[in-house]
Amino acid sequence: MTTQLITAHFGDMPVLFQADGFINATAIAKQFNKVPKDFLRTESTKDYIKAIGQICLIDENQIGYMIITQKDFIESDAIESDTENFVNFILSVQDVRLGMLFIELKNGFKVSFRSKGRLPVNKLAGLFGGGGHQNASGARFREGKMSDMIPKILSEAEKFFNNYSKG
Repeated sequence: MTTQLITAHFGDMPVLFQADGFINATAIAKQFNKVPKDFLRTESTKDYIKAIGQICLIDENQIGYMIITQKDFIESDAIESDTENFVNFILSVQDVRLGMLFIELKNGFKVSFRSKGRLPVNKLAGLFGGGGHQNASGARFREGKMSDMIPKILSEAEKFFNNYSKG
């Protein structure tokens, strides 16, 4: 039985982890001259491991997304700006060409869209009243629940991806 490994990057360091999200903490800790128990106690490692566990992959792993709720912010004592690079981290996963980060706000929610190559995510964001640049765009939703809108947004993203990735 073959285990599928996915490569992601944490800073400049490539990290291999299985498709089920497991990583070899001992190998990572060695790169920092640490033992796993020390490495796993750092806040940045805890944030990194939590982020990996929340990435969802669809459309043959070419679309990745992450959902961050108000509950996540409260439980991790984080603020919105702490998630600034998460959408770019999604794009660092092997094969992902379209990344989306859903962030629940106190009033509504927002979606950040990122892409690789010539995939114009500003057009995808435009479907939801948003905009931006070809490879970095977003949309803000002041009404509606994020949990109700995510399936619609993902469905549109898959249609969009399939239309633009073939053309």
